[in-house]
Amino acid sequence: MDGSSDPLYPTLRSKLWMKLQELPAKLVESAEPFRPTEFGQLLSYVRSYTMLSQPRLRSLYQAVRTVLVKGIEGDIVGCGTAEGGSALLMAMTLKR
Repeated sequence: MDGSSDPLYPTLRSKLWMKLQELPAKLVESAEPFRPTEFGQLLSYVRSYTMLSQPRLRSLYQAVRTVLVKGIEGDIVGCGTAEGGSALLMAMTLKR
């Protein structure tokens, strides 16, 4: 068999291609703490106080930034925190 008639070959190839397409986004995420961005600076500070992953922390940061940009009034509450890292991230984002 030359591989082209194998019914699994196209599936394997397409899965590999899909993973390769995700690679640039994953590299950007992993390099974020090394960039001089606001999120990167905050992440390096709160990283040891949270159990959240970097993508979840980024989403939380973006949500707080959206609240600030749109001028939404009200309180922000962090519920169920372990060591307070996510609450710290929210507070530091609000202070900037």
